[in-house]
Amino acid sequence: MNQTATAEQVKKQEERSKKKLQREQDDLRWILSDPRGRRFIWKWLNKAMTFETGFMGNSRDVYEWGKQFIGKSLQKEIMDVSGFKSLDQMYREDKALKEQEEEN
Repeated sequence: MNQTATAEQVKKQEERSKKKLQREQDDLRWILSDPRGRRFIWKWLNKAMTFETGFMGNSRDVYEWGKQFIGKSLQKEIMDVSGFKSLDQMYREDKALKEQEEEN
C-alpha cells in the first residue's frame, strides 16, 4: 500500500511540475508577445553578457560567469518557447531603435 501511495505521489508531483512549466512558458510567451516585454528581456540578456565571451584572468571572471549563467538560462527558456524567432526579433527591434535614436 505504501508503494502505491508513493507512486501516486510521484504522479501528482510530475503533474504539478508539468503544470508549473506550462504556466512559466505561457508567462514567457506573453512577455515576448509585446515589444515592451521584448525590450525588457533584451536589456537583461545584454546586461548579463549573454552574447559575449571573455576571460580576464582575474577574480571578476567568476562574477561575470555567474551573470552569464543567468542570461544563458533565460536564453534557453526563450529558445524552448520560440526557438530563435524571439531572439532574432529582439535583435532586429533593438537595432532599429538604436538607428532611430541616432537619427534624432
